[in-house]
Amino acid sequence: MYIIASFKSRLESIMLKKELDRRGFFAEVVSTPKEANIGCGLSVKINPYHLNSIKRIILTEGFKSFVGFFKVAVTKNGNKVSII
Repeated sequence: MYIIASFKSRLESIMLKKELDRRGFFAEVVSTPKEANIGCGLSVKINPYHLNSIKRIILTEGFKSFVGFFKVAVTKNGNKVSII
């Protein structure tokens, strides 16, 4: 299981990754799972432990194309994606 932050803008996905790197958070830019059926195709994979801190960063830094956070559970039948 992992958490993704999804955006409508590919640029904002990359900008969040850079901002998180700058602040010392581990993050990865990943392809948004097709099961999510949202966003621009790129999301930022984050540590669930840091969800609240990253949520504050997104809200205070003006990421306008932010769609939401999603939990991705990898199953033998594919990914199960649910909004947080």
